[in-house]
Amino acid sequence: MNKLKRHDWQIKQPEMDFNRLVFLDESSINTGMTRFYGRAKKGDRVVEHIPDIRFDRTTILSSVRANCEIVPMLFSGSLNGEIFKK
Repeated sequence: MNKLKRHDWQIKQPEMDFNRLVFLDESSINTGMTRFYGRAKKGDRVVEHIPDIRFDRTTILSSVRANCEIVPMLFSGSLNGEIFKK
């Protein structure tokens, strides 16, 4: 089935209106840039509280068109099916 769809796609490409194509780009950023290790003088310990934000993500989803029109969407968390449908 997938080979048939791929073949149809290749045949129809020359007839497609390139200006109607939309390309999606997704990037995810982990904003927890806190160091997990520290330095102290010999014999001393580094005592510091580090918030656990390892799984806090910010995602950027952009659509790009041939005419260079870009529509970005920025949201907290990871991309999922519900957000993708918006």
